[in-house]
Amino acid sequence: MFEPLIQAVREMATIDTSLVLYQFEIYNALKGDTSTVTDISRDETDWKSIARDTSASQSMRIEALHHNRNQKAAPTALRNLDAVFDTLVA
Repeated sequence: MFEPLIQAVREMATIDTSLVLYQFEIYNALKGDTSTVTDISRDETDWKSIARDTSASQSMRIEALHHNRNQKAAPTALRNLDAVFDTLVA
């Protein structure tokens, strides 16, 4: 999709296609939140169990599902961020 653009600017700029930040849903989920991807990846709360807890309120169970989704996505997003950072500082 971007290949024609890359070819057009190849002589005008240095393009390193290894410097790609992929779009992860966790970024949208964290908009307006004070938590970071690193914070979420370190969170050891068992959100899945909370989501399954029938004694918890429905709103709490829904919130737990969102936290669980973010908790699962965080390690992949963090690896991507780390890889790009490592390439930039190398």
